[in-house]
Amino acid sequence: MFRLFSMVHRVKLNPSYLFWSQGYRKKSHDPREYDPLTQADSDESEDDLVINIQQNGVQNGKGSRGASQDHDSDIEGMPKRVLQRPVDNKQDGLSTSGALEPELKPPSSLLSYVRTTVFLLTVVVSMVMVLVCAFLIPCPMSGQHSMWTLHVGYDTEFSSPLEVFDVNKDGVPDILLTFLSSRIAAPQDVVKQPPFLSVLSGDSGVVMWSRHTQEYLRSIQCGQLLIKPGQNATCLITGTYKLLSLITASTGESLWTMSLSHVSRGTIAAPAVILPDLDDDFTNDLLVLTIGENQPDLGFLLVSGRTGNPLGEMVKYSIMGEGKLLGPQAYYTSQGAIYILFGFGNIQAVALRDIYAQAKIAGSFPSVLQRIDPDWEKRRSVNHSKLINVYRYL
Repeated sequence: MFRLFSMVHRVKLNPSYLFWSQGYRKKSHDPREYDPLTQADSDESEDDLVINIQQNGVQNGKGSRGASQDHDSDIEGMPKRVLQRPVDNKQDGLSTSGALEPELKPPSSLLSYVRTTVFLLTVVVSMVMVLVCAFLIPCPMSGQHSMWTLHVGYDTEFSSPLEVFDVNKDGVPDILLTFLSSRIAAPQDVVKQPPFLSVLSGDSGVVMWSRHTQEYLRSIQCGQLLIKPGQNATCLITGTYKLLSLITASTGESLWTMSLSHVSRGTIAAPAVILPDLDDDFTNDLLVLTIGENQPDLGFLLVSGRTGNPLGEMVKYSIMGEGKLLGPQAYYTSQGAIYILFGFGNIQAVALRDIYAQAKIAGSFPSVLQRIDPDWEKRRSVNHSKLINVYRYL
């Protein structure tokens, strides 16, 4: 840096350089007033001269007076336009040939082109998918809410049971109910026909199928009796007298009907209770509660859920009570034991394993009946009765 500064200082002290530079300076009326050169009055040769002197001094590494005098003599002998010597520096954007060439821009890379193409393709595909989802795919029918009304007749003496179950597997629950098919023979005479069990579409109210029943129905239980693994599209119907039948929910076809001879001395008192599999046929079994016609004898009958045949004999208990029958209902304790709750006003319980043992079914207890709850067994009376008092109404 010191050597470069000394070079520039010598050049400015040279009389010839001063004479040459003064020729391009504006004349001032006052010698004390500073008048710099404007852009129009300046010349590129003066700047190029200083640059060439600086670079020659740095490249040659000479700081003597003789070197500066040689350059000054060369400058005086050359025209001003010839003084524009090439700068041997590629970083300044000038070539080594001595001519000023424009700087060339690099061509666009292939990677930038690929990125732009991928971006545009992504935008187009996204727009197409949005249009397809918005206009071409139809809306599901389940989202449409409709209202419908259907008159199915009436009977003041009996209320029809009602069950909701998706029969046609369309995602909308359908309605199963019984109604009377009646015709008016005279203004005050109504001829009643046997009751019908029908399925109404939950979406439109259209009757999907209908069938006659032998008697009025007490209950309709759909989807609770498992015939095969993963197949529970069945409905168990219980009548008010002796009817117990299993039908398919989709068509109403009967799978089995329990024989009336199994309840010849009584009637079915309540809807059937669905139990676990007791005979190892991969099908839930049933418990039917019957009541005597002349005396309040309660009978418990175990029925196979696959065939509708009884499992053993009927187990009877002589119970004196007043009021409406409560139950029966299966209760599972924390220990896994199963008890059947029922009663007339007072709630009593009987262990399912006791009913199974008294029915004289061959073989040992199934795995679901091998558990005993000590807390419930302590509630038995002193005479070791099979009945357990659960709740007594005072």
